[in-house]
Amino acid sequence: MATSGDDRKLLLLLHQMRERRCARWFLRPVDPVADGVPNYLEIIKAPMDLGTIGHKLERGAYEEREDYAEDVRLMINNALTYNPDPQSRVHKDAIELSTFFENKWNGIAVRNQTKKKENSI
Repeated sequence: MATSGDDRKLLLLLHQMRERRCARWFLRPVDPVADGVPNYLEIIKAPMDLGTIGHKLERGAYEEREDYAEDVRLMINNALTYNPDPQSRVHKDAIELSTFFENKWNGIAVRNQTKKKENSI
């Protein structure tokens, strides 16, 4: 990760996502037995959730900020893949969380680009 400032921004964004009602499906890894989705790991080859993203962030596993964004997008894509019906609650919540994330992420990216330009002047 480039700076501790980046870490703080990503932790804040993670916290904001976790606090959203639509994130309830994404707080912990899917347990195929407990969650009643026995074929989950047959369909989803690279599971991801906000808890895992938080652990990776805390231990400095993200080399670049974009790696964090890729994990969030993977989590959302997994939900949409496993729950393809646009009327399903998980599908709707995944879209809502994705929209929230992308709006916040774009704001972070714009601020970072502005800082880089200012620092290069």
